[in-house]
Amino acid sequence: MVACETTEPVFKSSAEGVPPVQSAFVKNYLTLEKGMSSETVEALFGKPESIKALLVDNVESSVWRYSELLESNVRMTTQGMAEEQYWDIFENQMKTREVAIEGTERLEVKAELELLMFQGKLVSWKDEVTRKRLEY
Repeated sequence: MVACETTEPVFKSSAEGVPPVQSAFVKNYLTLEKGMSSETVEALFGKPESIKALLVDNVESSVWRYSELLESNVRMTTQGMAEEQYWDIFENQMKTREVAIEGTERLEVKAELELLMFQGKLVSWKDEVTRKRLEY
């Protein structure tokens, strides 16, 4: 008898639950470290969407803001049921039936990142990930 054994990992397709590949934004976020220069931050994320100057106790600093849409999906949904009248040709009379009211749903996942820069160095940061569901 001869048997074979596979030692290589078997990868499932994305439909079977394998997480999606990380975006460059997420990969770069994971490399952030206090003390990074403003040049290094710009090399990772590009020019900030906005820069807000801060002056606290005569100390100047700035907040750099970035954001990215990480995921966006559109799908058809059933938003409810409604009664509809129709003519039954076999019984020769009006009847009522329930029909689905269809709509479209958009799911978005967005990441927002604010970096506190002081004297050209990264001092601190905060992030927020929001999930939005829009029906139309």
